[in-house]
Amino acid sequence: MRLPIRPLLLGCLTVAAACVADPYTFRQRGLVAAPRAPIYDGQPLTTAGQVSGYVATTGAPTAQDAERSGAAVARDQAGVVLRRRVGVDASVGLAVDASWRAHATTLAGDAAGLPEDAVYGVAVDLRHSVPVNPGFRLGVLAQVGGQSHPIRRDGDRATRRDLSARVQGALVPSWRTGGVTLFAALGAGTESDVPATVTVTPDGGGDDDPGAVAEATGAFASAALGATIDLGDRVHLTVQGSQAAGQLATYGRRLDVGLSVDLGDLAPPR
Repeated sequence: MRLPIRPLLLGCLTVAAACVADPYTFRQRGLVAAPRAPIYDGQPLTTAGQVSGYVATTGAPTAQDAERSGAAVARDQAGVVLRRRVGVDASVGLAVDASWRAHATTLAGDAAGLPEDAVYGVAVDLRHSVPVNPGFRLGVLAQVGGQSHPIRRDGDRATRRDLSARVQGALVPSWRTGGVTLFAALGAGTESDVPATVTVTPDGGGDDDPGAVAEATGAFASAALGATIDLGDRVHLTVQGSQAAGQLATYGRRLDVGLSVDLGDLAPPR
């Protein structure tokens, strides 16, 4: 008995061709958190741990190379950092934040269809304070984590989400006298974007179909000046002004106000 090989092959090829979809393109808009200098005064923990909270607001950005961006920048942010002392001058912690209330347009100037949800971020927080001379220290900070971005595709009322990596570091010269610490910060890190146009290739992995895309596409640099005042009872008030500039935009001036509470036993004297 002879099998009809040729008709079977033609049938398989026809089915395979029917299953292969063509690439397609969709447009989207989403929210990103403003890149920032971390709130860190360069001093080591004096107790076993510390919990810090802060609120911040950022001015309007000025777009640089953002013609292909669908990202709008969040105006406001709040966050919490929980740290534990490691050794004498170092700490390890967890930083969690939320950013919301987008500026009126995307970096490319589009106004309609912006999602109203917040950007959420989480990162491992590593800090080390290097003594230079009495009263003066150099703080070193690194944060590694990610962000979840709200994104809305054109023609779709649903809000989707995608993740981008967040990596940043900073050097923080710090001078302490009495109950006051004055500090500056120079930092750099990854800059996130929501591209306005996404092309989906069905055989290219499929993780963006039928989703949305956020990505860490560039880098930013930041500078800050600030002060920490000891309020007593292990409570500290920090005020910081900063500005960041990246490949997509120069971000508006930012004001942070933070409150920290020391936890646990005092560190042993050095």
